[in-house]
Amino acid sequence: MKSLFLLLAVFIVVACNKDTTNQEVDTEYWEIVSTRVYDTLPPGSENYGVIIEEGAIKARYALNNDEWEFLCNYTSPPKKIRPTDKIPINMEVTILVNSGDQYSANGEFSLLFDRPEVEPCFVIAASFLKTADGVNSRIGLTHRLGVPPSPSSKMIVYLDGKALPTGTPGAQIAFLASVYNGRCSLYKYIYEWKGK
Repeated sequence: MKSLFLLLAVFIVVACNKDTTNQEVDTEYWEIVSTRVYDTLPPGSENYGVIIEEGAIKARYALNNDEWEFLCNYTSPPKKIRPTDKIPINMEVTILVNSGDQYSANGEFSLLFDRPEVEPCFVIAASFLKTADGVNSRIGLTHRLGVPPSPSSKMIVYLDGKALPTGTPGAQIAFLASVYNGRCSLYKYIYEWKGK
């Protein structure tokens, strides 16, 4: 009986330590090869401000007695994305200051994929992440008092590897964290296709 118990224990340990990764699935993936921050505002932007760090973009607009400042937080994307991955990404907008009602302003916080050469305020072949209910990864907001972000100030969206194109070695796509407050700012992650 002790021998049977010992044999069973050894079998369980061996079974638990068995490598269950699928090497076939893991041989092709998108991998981050570079990042770029777009935080330089054009001339004539004295009333606007932006501070960008990975995972957080703070935007500000102020004119006379009006002041509007908000913070956009997001989960940084993974270093590698495989076609079988489905990764939750949190995105959230926090209004830090919203005072005055003499001027109006609107904004948006978006997470999306596009071509690697895309610049702030432009899209070429945009592909938004989606919530479990299929809502695009965009949060609209306004400098109107009492109007909350829409559709919500916080969303969980999914980075779905199946929704991304597959490529040939060296092909590139970009993951973008984009914020608009009357001026455009962007954190860009360039992914390159690796594998066969």
